Amino acid sequence: MPHQSWEEWLAEHDESTRARAEQLRDDFARRGADEPESWARSEIREDSAQMTRYLFLVATWRRMHGAVEDGLNSKAAQSLLSSGTDAATLERVVKQAVISVAGNLCYLLDAPDGTSWQEGGVWRSDIEDRDRLAATRSRRQWRAHRSRCGWAS
Repeated sequence: MPHQSWEEWLAEHDESTRARAEQLRDDFARRGADEPESWARSEIREDSAQMTRYLFLVATWRRMHGAVEDGLNSKAAQSLLSSGTDAATLERVVKQAVISVAGNLCYLLDAPDGTSWQEGGVWRSDIEDRDRLAATRSRRQWRAHRSRCGWAS
């Protein structure tokens, strides 16, 4: 089935759902989300809190920058630098560690059994396969966001 346009998708829903979807799309766009229509569709279709997920990812991403700075300014990092470790290499290692912890924390929220994305787990892993698509999109957006900010591993 070909991908429906936003207008086609809206036309399939009642007035109340259309109004909610348009409000969600506008809210996602205002907050800077890539593909705000996709996020809004997902929240309506899956009845899942995609806005909460998005805001959590953004907040986590912002905090990651502080965590990297803390790591690079730590006594351990300073010791490594004074012993000759290349600063760019150390920064890559610290960034990768922070990315790994933050990414796995995001997935742990919906997979309290400890399943991580490397093991095939997805957000809301207790829900049927229809949510795997949303989880895949979330991972793609997480990785794309890392890449745009120069944090690709």
